[in-house]
Amino acid sequence: MSKTDEVDMTRITNEEIIDVLVMTSNNLTGIFKILEELKAKMLALEFDIITLKAERKNEE
Repeated sequence: MSKTDEVDMTRITNEEIIDVLVMTSNNLTGIFKILEELKAKMLALEFDIITLKAERKNEE
């Protein structure tokens, strides 16, 4: 195998780069959706905690 063959074998096409970028973008979009869902659940839990504290205070 000559030096030229090695270079040709390691060449990456623009299409391959675009494919990787699209996959990465899709993965990041999925991660951000999960983070938004977690944020909403954390806010709901925070609201529940505040409500429970207020109910306890009213019972006293």
